Amino acid sequence: MSGVIETDDAPKATLPGVRILAGAFGSKDLGEPLTRVGFLFVAYILTHVAVSDAYSFPIFTNLPLLVMNLGAYAFAFVLIVLALVSKAELRPKAYLVLVAAAYAVLLNFLPAVVFQPFYRIDSLSYTHYSAVLLLQGRNPYAESMLPSLSAYHVPADAWSPLETGGLFGTSPYPPLSFLVNVPILAVGMTDVRIVYLLFHIAGLAVLYLRAPPAFRGIAPIGLVMTLELVQYTPWGVPDILWVVPALLMATDLGRPARAGLWYGIACAFKQTPWLLAPFLFLWYWHRHRTDVPRTMLAFGGVAAGVFLLVNGPFIAWNPSAWAAAMFAPLTSLQAPTGLGLSTLVSYGYVIAPRDLFVVAEVGLLAVLAVAYHVHFERLEFTFWIFPALVLFVSYRMLQSYVVYWAPFLMIGLWMWWRTHALSNP
Repeated sequence: MSGVIETDDAPKATLPGVRILAGAFGSKDLGEPLTRVGFLFVAYILTHVAVSDAYSFPIFTNLPLLVMNLGAYAFAFVLIVLALVSKAELRPKAYLVLVAAAYAVLLNFLPAVVFQPFYRIDSLSYTHYSAVLLLQGRNPYAESMLPSLSAYHVPADAWSPLETGGLFGTSPYPPLSFLVNVPILAVGMTDVRIVYLLFHIAGLAVLYLRAPPAFRGIAPIGLVMTLELVQYTPWGVPDILWVVPALLMATDLGRPARAGLWYGIACAFKQTPWLLAPFLFLWYWHRHRTDVPRTMLAFGGVAAGVFLLVNGPFIAWNPSAWAAAMFAPLTSLQAPTGLGLSTLVSYGYVIAPRDLFVVAEVGLLAVLAVAYHVHFERLEFTFWIFPALVLFVSYRMLQSYVVYWAPFLMIGLWMWWRTHALSNP
């Protein structure tokens, strides 16, 4: 049996192709077809970033950047041709997808730094300023971040207004978000965006090196899948910082203590990965039934220890200031911005108190956790998107809350495939 249902109205000429495709994607070795898909996908990502740069920056006035832009098109055309060449094995050349993805990141990063010598968003100025304050011996959590807006020339449309008037001016993230800037500031560098670039390249490498061999031709695409993922790095959107250790955690789930180490680090960068906690514990509960206590202690204990190791000095320094910063996403009266359900309120279509959105977040998180536990066999690999669903009903939902889960969905895909391949020899 071929597994393909032939119907009277099916175009007979296409059926062999359907059989080949179904056979390829139903086999254990998907390396060749996935690598060819990866070549095509990353090629058009390159052209998308190139044309976006041409419309966003005056690259035609800078010869090196113009040559780099033209080189992106040349690279893309080569990848497209290779993807369609017959009688050739492309799987050994899967590294070209990693190279092309890194090229796409640099292709946007360099013009942004050259033509925008200022910080595009307030969160970047806040983390930079926090590191400066720390080097001066001052507690960033006890200081206002507002002086950084003028110091780093952040455009007014990127400030965070409060519903009650004024601006949100607290350092809003866990300590690693600014501690990571301290070394480069200590050696005299003045632009911390290089940190975000290094993390982005590291994330691409993690996806490539830790993917099953069959998936290496598409794995790096997880961090360049949308234009926002590329553009957010020179903007200084802080999520790429927690994404890298979280990717290491996601690919180390089989080693609970090591996964806990990476998870603790991720949670010490930003609050977003905190939302994974109930689903990670449930995953271990179902996957390690014979040794649940030891597994839970290994993962949770190490994660908590790492988190406290990083946060402990700041908790001792000023516990109330630290707590106010950690829970600012829930307690601060920032005006609703971005997308999500709160747009119905911010544009006047619906009248609802902000507390309703907090209840919706907590309620949806609980519902998803119960559903994940009850229907684990069906939902095992879906939990990577659950934090985005929860944040979608929050009072302040930004696109970064959605797009940075893309590489984890890639990991979920190969986790599903690996499990499926092993259970269906």
